Amino acid sequence: MRLLIIEDNKELSKELEKIFKREKFTVSIETDGSKAIDTILSENFDMIILDLMLPMFNGFQILKIIREEDIKTPVLILTARDNINDRVKGLDLGADDYLTKPFSTSELLARIRAVLRRSGEESKNVIETENLKLDLKSKEIFLDGKKLDLTLKEFMILEFLILNKNKPVSKFDIAEHIWGDSYDILSTSNFVEVHIKNIRKKLQKFTDKKIITTVRGVGYKIK
Repeated sequence: MRLLIIEDNKELSKELEKIFKREKFTVSIETDGSKAIDTILSENFDMIILDLMLPMFNGFQILKIIREEDIKTPVLILTARDNINDRVKGLDLGADDYLTKPFSTSELLARIRAVLRRSGEESKNVIETENLKLDLKSKEIFLDGKKLDLTLKEFMILEFLILNKNKPVSKFDIAEHIWGDSYDILSTSNFVEVHIKNIRKKLQKFTDKKIITTVRGVGYKIK
């Protein structure tokens, strides 16, 4: 489980990091609102712990931006602001829960478990990015509701790109994901390029939008 803490109080963020690492979370920390937005847009997290009073962009602004970008990562607001209007605003903007400081560790962890339970069933089996929907259980991918007719390797490549959405993925990363340690470095690049070309052709049957972009010198990316 990957968890992002967005908190400008460095002492508190380090204390939260210790708490969550004891619970076996992988933890990242951002103390600046602007950098936090960049991190959320470029990386995948299972949950976000969000303070409201932050430099550059406050918590409300961060929440508004990521929900407008259709990022559905569960968010728990953790703040000293206990005004009922702030609570209502945070929940209306898309927060999954709201907890005020000071807080007990046991309540914080209980709230996190509850939020993850509520969001877990759908997020465990279905991943969405813009107009693509991937069903991990049935191994099917839909574009604007239309099922794509993909080979198993094409599915695995597109799945890998969707799981790493907004993040450039190299041809060798793709090859390692598909073929494991048995891939041949000399032929890998061509294999991946052929599969990407075929996937693009199948996507183009339903949309003119460029879904898989080439990142020069790196590989490929889905936004």
